[in-house]
Amino acid sequence: MAGLSPLYGTDASLTTTGFGCHWNAFEISFAQGVTGYFGFGDTWMTNHGTINSWAGSMAGFTTSGTTADVLAISTVLVRSGLSQTFTWKTGCTVAGTIIITGLAAGVQFLGTDTSGYSFVATGSPTETWATS
Repeated sequence: MAGLSPLYGTDASLTTTGFGCHWNAFEISFAQGVTGYFGFGDTWMTNHGTINSWAGSMAGFTTSGTTADVLAISTVLVRSGLSQTFTWKTGCTVAGTIIITGLAAGVQFLGTDTSGYSFVATGSPTETWATS
């Protein structure tokens, strides 16, 4: 297994700024729909893959102190998408247009305030995965 390099969370970043969030986490799920059919006399379902999709979430610590430090309710919870690049390490990216579908802002008594954003993507992502 020579030449393999583990990717660590500290090697990751998002291109989105503002949102009142110091980003420290994201996850992306890729899916393919399935349709099935059966007819008289069949004893097994026949399945076919259909259309692909991707969605996920982004999260971090809530920030304050500048005009960019707002939850962005009126600017991100709109019908249009925004361009986003998810980077694991220089050259390892998934990029595309995402539509923010939800926002969760949490406050803890003995902890750090957090913000989380869920999204769905529109269109296919661009994947650039560097090799070493």
